[in-house]
Amino acid sequence: MEIEKKRFRAKTIFKKYRLEIALFVVALVVRLVLAVFLTGYETKIGGLDNFSDSNYPIVGGDSHEYNILANNLIKYGIFSQSPAEPFYSDSFRIPGYPLFLAVISKFFGGAWGIIIIQSILSALSVVILFKIATNFVSRKLAGLTAWFFVFEPVNVYFSVLIFSESLFTFLILSSIYIFINKETTLNNFVNFFLLGLILGIGTMVRVIGLFVPMILFFFGYLLYGRINNLKKSLAFLACILVGFILVIAPWSLRNKKLFNSFSLSSVSLYNLVYYHIPRFYEAELGQDPKQVGADIFEESGGTILSEAEYNSLSNAPHLQAVADKYLDGHRIKFYWFFISHSLSLYVVGGWRNIAEYLKFLPQKVIPLGQMIFKGKLSEVVRNLINGGLSSYLLVLGTLFWIGIDLLMIVGVFMSSRGFANSWGKACLMTFFVLILYFMVAPWPEAGARMRIPAEPFMFLLAMVGLEHILTLINHE
Repeated sequence: MEIEKKRFRAKTIFKKYRLEIALFVVALVVRLVLAVFLTGYETKIGGLDNFSDSNYPIVGGDSHEYNILANNLIKYGIFSQSPAEPFYSDSFRIPGYPLFLAVISKFFGGAWGIIIIQSILSALSVVILFKIATNFVSRKLAGLTAWFFVFEPVNVYFSVLIFSESLFTFLILSSIYIFINKETTLNNFVNFFLLGLILGIGTMVRVIGLFVPMILFFFGYLLYGRINNLKKSLAFLACILVGFILVIAPWSLRNKKLFNSFSLSSVSLYNLVYYHIPRFYEAELGQDPKQVGADIFEESGGTILSEAEYNSLSNAPHLQAVADKYLDGHRIKFYWFFISHSLSLYVVGGWRNIAEYLKFLPQKVIPLGQMIFKGKLSEVVRNLINGGLSSYLLVLGTLFWIGIDLLMIVGVFMSSRGFANSWGKACLMTFFVLILYFMVAPWPEAGARMRIPAEPFMFLLAMVGLEHILTLINHE
């Protein structure tokens, strides 16, 4: 009898949550199958993405630095990128993701432990996105929102590599799930505090999470201020900031002690002088970016400091002074350059890049997004005609994201005009602002990987737009 009850209960749960279970299982299987493929395939091609000295799931660059930091945490308990003594404390990276790697490596079996845990988090993100989407669109369209995220190639690819996007996206979606769930969050200080803690952990994984609490605080007032009085709403929202500050404060104080700066990381300033300014000088002023970069490197102490010292917060005042010098008289042009180039993330597919990383295709730079935004349509056509398979993948990915963008615009526009539920309208506007923030926060030309945290909200708003369109068609 007891066995029958358990079977009935299991069948009931499966029937109720069969779509969530299917989303999770398929997402997990897709990622693990790719991981198994990459494990054997990498040795055949001599390393992914031209990093022959790396071993899957490490692929050089950021991935390699995360791995060094994690190993030093495990072996020496030191947050440093130095390969050997003397260890120089690092302020370029933040500790969340390296600590995540270190814990998994120590207790769950190294590389494959990391791959499996990240794949599970990525699959859980799909389910959370589905649960969020059901608040704004039909269950079918909520399912379509989630299925897009299950199979989106860039998201799948980077979820099984040593990169922080899977963990960060999971934390952001978890915080949003709490944020919009007024039945459990309303009048509950603990949930607001938990939301702040999650956002703090997210910021310690990727520093671009730093201003997300401010966005949620503003829109939180629009959401909860209509229900509670001003003082009560502000008290609830203050719990977000308290939880957030409790997480990030120790690292900020550590940096103040070691580097005389409360900043969490020097990465933003480093990107400014190493990437943004040289590319700005190339695009807008016609100067050789390599020469500009070399001049900046010399003027900011690169020839007399070690790499760790140069990248650290201790050198930040010097880097800032050099950046100010190079931007003097060009700031408005630079800000427009930064924003316009960041907008290319809205249309770049990234699918061709993955084929290049896997060496299915030779690497070829075609800045299609920038060409479109600059109106250079003849260059777009010429590159597409002469590019072969590489161009076809580029077009396919770009058309897909242009379609998502257009539906998203419809969703935002129609919702701002006709969404009868003010709660839903404020939530959707929150998602739109988060999309804008996650697109502009990374450095220009960063690549489709930087779009991953924004993708769930882009898919959701696109489905809102599609639902509006379908409603209008049915009314005709």
